Amino acid sequence: MTGAFALEERLWPVRKMFESGLDVALTVLPFHGPRRSETRGLRPPAFPSGDPRFTIEGFRQLVSDHEALFDYLLDGRVASMGVMGMSLGGYGAALLSTLDARLKFGVFVIPLAAIEDFAHTHGRFTGDAQEQSAQRAALQRAQSQISPLTRPSLLRGDQVIIVAGESDWVTGLRHAQRLSAHFDAKTVTFEGGHLLQFGLGRTVGAAWDILRTNGHV
Repeated sequence: MTGAFALEERLWPVRKMFESGLDVALTVLPFHGPRRSETRGLRPPAFPSGDPRFTIEGFRQLVSDHEALFDYLLDGRVASMGVMGMSLGGYGAALLSTLDARLKFGVFVIPLAAIEDFAHTHGRFTGDAQEQSAQRAALQRAQSQISPLTRPSLLRGDQVIIVAGESDWVTGLRHAQRLSAHFDAKTVTFEGGHLLQFGLGRTVGAAWDILRTNGHV
């Protein structure tokens, strides 16, 4: 539900990043923020969608947008770069970390790990248990190419950190743990949840350790 700069600069420690010497580019996911359709009103963004074809197209745009940005930045404008993302953005950052070998670090905050697991947990499938299981498997197959769990990470485990909320009932600890296992990376937790992120700021130090260790700050 984000994408507006006034909110993003508060969700992320942008000022601290600038003061530490980092350059920051805040990107907006497809169909979010100023890229969302005004006709949706107060409804959630159109992406991700119940139609896997639309979801795949959304992630195709996400990857294309960021590949173009990376090309631009690495054309003499930066020496190295990484990705940070929150929630669906954490999923996107994880996906990019399996596709682009030019990235040097990844920070995934309260991330989504598997769309089919999210859909199952939140009651998006219909029918009895067997039918729901079949729908879950079908969705996993349909969207396998846009899953960060399909490919090996192009980052070392010590170049990735995953931040999870102990009271997160949206993506929850399980999604963070799945990404942690896949990326062989450390997970740190804070007390809050997906929307009320009490204590999130105290986890920033762990992210800074990754940046410092890899010579970014």
